[in-house]
Amino acid sequence: MTTSTPVPTILIVDDDPEIQRFFEQAFQDYPEYRLILASDGAHGLERVTEVLPAVAIIDLNMPKLGGYQLVQALRGDPDTAAIPLIILSARTQAKDKRMADLLGADLYLEKPVVISEVIAAIQRVLRINSSERARHMRQIADDQPSGQEY
Repeated sequence: MTTSTPVPTILIVDDDPEIQRFFEQAFQDYPEYRLILASDGAHGLERVTEVLPAVAIIDLNMPKLGGYQLVQALRGDPDTAAIPLIILSARTQAKDKRMADLLGADLYLEKPVVISEVIAAIQRVLRINSSERARHMRQIADDQPSGQEY
């Protein structure tokens, strides 16, 4: 009897139907991943508790629960704190990237993206272990000047 390796589930949390269609079509060429979608941050939080994805890719500008709040909720829950998180946003300012970093996102990708860039990011964050993530979070906290606002 052979045991198959489970297919990693990738959660895409984005309220834009065109982005969702892009990922649905693009992931057809990547059967080594299972794709699930969520239409906003609140729905993404529900899906995470149902599925516990291998990676979550999160937009920032969404109704009900924004991307920053979703990252904060996931990192604040011991059951989801180790999920690799990738921000995929049209926001390109350094302050947005810094905030995502401070909240615990592993990578920040700017829209528009090509699927090969997304796949490379997924593979990269899947290699990060929990101790590396914790060390990175401690370093960010140590580097953060007190009272700085974003």
